[in-house]
Formats: sequence, C-alpha cells, structure tokens
Amino acid sequence: MALTIVVVGDAKEIYDKLKAIAPVRLVDVNGDPMNPADLNPTGGPVAFDHSQIVARRDSFEAVYQGNPFGAQVTNVQVTGDSIVFAEVMTIGPGPAVEQRTTAVLSATDLVYSSGRVKGSAVVPQGGGTPKSIAVDTTVAAGAIDDNVLSLIVPALPLAEGKSFNLNVFSSGEGVTKVATIKVTGVENVTVPAGTFSAYRLEISGMQLPVVMHVTTESPRRLLRVAPVGTPLVFQLVK
Repeated sequence: MALTIVVVGDAKEIYDKLKAIAPVRLVDVNGDPMNPADLNPTGGPVAFDHSQIVARRDSFEAVYQGNPFGAQVTNVQVTGDSIVFAEVMTIGPGPAVEQRTTAVLSATDLVYSSGRVKGSAVVPQGGGTPKSIAVDTTVAAGAIDDNVLSLIVPALPLAEGKSFNLNVFSSGEGVTKVATIKVTGVENVTVPAGTFSAYRLEISGMQLPVVMHVTTESPRRLLRVAPVGTPLVFQLVK
C-alpha cells in the first residue's frame, strides 16, 4: 500500500531532514513543483536595461485596509552617467513616520562595489517608536540597496517565466540577503493612475515577501507594491 504524508512548514528548515527519511516532493503553497536548489539561492550581478531608467516623478498613495494611510513620492534625475534617485515616504496617521532616501548611482554601474557600508537606518515599527539601527558591515559583490529596488527592478530584463537572484543589502537589518524575483505572469492592473498591462513580480527572501506590478510598456513604471500578508498597498496615482 502506497502512503503519502503531507508536511507543511519552512522548507529551508525541514527539507534536508525529511529527505534523509524518505523521497520528498517539494511544492509551494499553490501546489506547484519547486526546485530544492531554490531553497538556498545564490545571488549575483545581473545585467540591467539602462534604457528603462528615465527622468520622472511618480506619486503613490498608501492604502491600509482600503483607507488612505500615507503617500510616497519618487523622483529620478538622469544627467549623463549619473542617476539621482530620491524618495520620500510618509506612513500612518499623525504623528506619521517619514522616511527619506537619496541615492546617487552611475548609469554604467547600478550596484555596490564589494566593500563596506557604514551609517544608520531608521526603521518604522508597528504601532511604536521608529527604531534606529547602526550599520557597519561588508557587502557582497553586486549588492543592491533595498531602498532603490523600486528603481532597479523595472530595469531588469523582465519576461514572463524569468527569475532573478539579487544580492540585496537590507538597510533595516544591516545584512545582505538574496532576493528572488520571479515574473509569474502578465495581468491588467488598475490603479488610480489608470489601467495598464503589467508584469506580476513575486519577490521573496527579504523581511516580507512582496508582490510588485510593473508596466510591460517601456520605459517601465512601477504600478503597485503589496507586502504579502499585510493590508498595506502602495499604488501609483500619477
């Protein structure tokens, strides 16, 4: 008699232990097959399409359980080989938490060089006082700062079915992680700015899994960001 046992849990923690007992078939929460190699991905540099990064100003609204909960404004300036990315995010009712990010990148090198990053980060806390974190650590070659993911991700060579593993420095934790970005399909997405054909991107490996939608039309624009398991959504207004 054949017997199948279904085990639900963190595959990174239990796969090797189960494999030592019996053959294991690995599937995701939707029942789709997974490659065991995906449990411990290795990040590395990825070729970016620089033509997707153009000067623009985008405004997003933050919506919490369907109600306005803040705003985010991103501004990209491109001058020669220099890209200046500035973002201001305000979250929550008064007193709101505000986070400002400014990054200067080279159009010919959109990643950190191997070395150290030093400074501090302020991380919003649910219902509490923001926490300040001191950062002084090495970064992996080809690492990307998590604060510029919204600039970098639309410039990946996106196509349905493709996936990417990026070394991403998590400023809120002071560590480098491997973010896996999967293009799981193309959908029509409606946001306050209109209805667009968009790539659906599922991002895992960071503090929370995130679903992003990016226009299929070039130059690509970020339309929607939704942290999985939370009622918070950022969507493009104009």
